[in-house]
Amino acid sequence: SLAGSRDSEIAIGAFQPEHLSEDHGGEPGGDVHTFRMALWSAHLGGHDPAYMVPSSQECVDKVREVTRQFQEVYSAANMEEQTKVHMMPYPILVHDDGTVETEPGWEMFPDTDGLVCGQKSGVLPGNLTT
Repeated sequence: SLAGSRDSEIAIGAFQPEHLSEDHGGEPGGDVHTFRMALWSAHLGGHDPAYMVPSSQECVDKVREVTRQFQEVYSAANMEEQTKVHMMPYPILVHDDGTVETEPGWEMFPDTDGLVCGQKSGVLPGNLTT
């Protein structure tokens, strides 16, 4: 976490070659699939059939919809609405030419003084800080 007092991001890679969906009629399976479905269910407010195929446009659209809704709840002046969702989209816009900027109104991460797009440090290389 940027403030040191909140949950942080984590990424893992997992692969089970004996459970490739193309070898099982297009259906995902195995422990990695089960783990992903459990994580997504816990963090995206429950199970949705769209999550079965994470590479599908339907899944991408559903995750974006759910996380945007939580972003609105989280950024409200009075966050009283309870939600089972614990994820927000990263508040940046990436343009076709590769330029990156913050979404309007999201120059800083919520509850911190951390800039979403960072800033040059003068000590560290720019690709680490911006």
